[in-house]
Amino acid sequence: MLDAAIHYMRPRFAEYLASGVAPQRNGNLDPNPTRKTFCQAIPCLGGGDNDYCIVEIDTDDEWRSLIAATGLAAAGDDPRFATRELRYQYAAELRNALTSWVAIRPSGRRWTSSFAAGFAPRRCSRRTT
Repeated sequence: MLDAAIHYMRPRFAEYLASGVAPQRNGNLDPNPTRKTFCQAIPCLGGGDNDYCIVEIDTDDEWRSLIAATGLAAAGDDPRFATRELRYQYAAELRNALTSWVAIRPSGRRWTSSFAAGFAPRRCSRRTT
């Protein structure tokens, strides 16, 4: 298991060794915004261990599909979210804007079918014992 963890940490080790700058904690955000703009686990209705939706936005088309599907016109018009780079920079604010919409929907695939082509949330499941 340690070998697997070290394998996935190699890019951060390499960046540290090359730059001397210690990596910062950033949750699910990739430190390189060209690879991934926004990927967050957001709590859904129910509040249980499995009641999360993974919202991942990589492209402007996915962003427009998300806004069309959710009706969050205010977020769609917000200049802080106009580009990939800005959505990455203001990820905490974007998560807050999406949380209010996701929080009143159950996890699972029942509501994902309502999304426009080009965007589909992913369910987060965690085995409980």
